[in-house]
Amino acid sequence: MLLLLAWSASLGISAIPKSVAALPLPSTSRCSSPRCGFKRDDDPLVRNCDAGVLVGYGVVQALVDQLLLPFATAQPELFTQDKPVDAAPLQGLILAALWVGITTAVDGYRPEVTRVWPEMLKPLVIAWVSMSAIMIGSFALVGLPLDAEFEFVLGSATVMGGWRWLYSFGLPLP
Repeated sequence: MLLLLAWSASLGISAIPKSVAALPLPSTSRCSSPRCGFKRDDDPLVRNCDAGVLVGYGVVQALVDQLLLPFATAQPELFTQDKPVDAAPLQGLILAALWVGITTAVDGYRPEVTRVWPEMLKPLVIAWVSMSAIMIGSFALVGLPLDAEFEFVLGSATVMGGWRWLYSFGLPLP
């Protein structure tokens, strides 16, 4: 294309007619970028830490399962669950994606919601119940065993509730 323009310019042929090139563009067309969405006033620290906590939860669950598996197979009566969670890091990643997506959809990452304990309960409960229903329903639909996965999803409520409580009461706010 550039070669064609250079060749036409060397011959004295203008690629853009002068009548079109001389038209002024409105200032809004020249200076503004296209709008691809809307600006949200989210709390990025909480959103990123929510995802990190759930991914970390999956990784730690896999490590604990691998460490305790020999004991669970040798003495299953000592454990309430003797089966490891299937692909716990992947499940943690899926939980994180569902959690962040649902919490964003219910507008739960606004700073006035994430930093005050009573106001954060509604988005937390909505996100956890929805995420749990999707995960458990998907496993049941595919026909996978639900024993370890049910406890894994149930444990995510404790992990996320603890992280959010710690953030709202104990951590210094930026």
